[in-house]
Amino acid sequence: MATPTKTIRLRPKLRAEIERIARRSRRSFSDVAQTLLDEPLRAKACPGIYFADDAVSAHEVGNIEVGDEEQLVFAARHGRCLVSRNARDFRALSLAAVAQRRPHAGIVLCSPRLHGSDVGAVVTGLMKIAARSPRSLGEYDVLYL
Repeated sequence: MATPTKTIRLRPKLRAEIERIARRSRRSFSDVAQTLLDEPLRAKACPGIYFADDAVSAHEVGNIEVGDEEQLVFAARHGRCLVSRNARDFRALSLAAVAQRRPHAGIVLCSPRLHGSDVGAVVTGLMKIAARSPRSLGEYDVLYL
């Protein structure tokens, strides 16, 4: 069954920014808009749950258009564990990091079995990892939810 189409009126400046991001990342306007809307909506679904006082999203630090390798480098530089649904690419990047002796601060990957809308399962998995590793993950750790 096809997803019903909805219309939203965007301010010209916002529309131009989404178009710029879409061109630069070679993604559709719709995909970029959905990505930008998805993250805050998921956060709203889990009110009151904070994993760290300084947890940040790629969007908050201006990395929404940045490639996977740059995301991992940014996280490593700031001592942050990276959490992603992109298991295939980040698994390959983690293997390359080991081969090139480029440590990172850990990667947590969502299993393909976890649906994006199942925020509760992601939250539960992250809480279990935090309980097992309260200080941090190892510099080459890759864990799956």
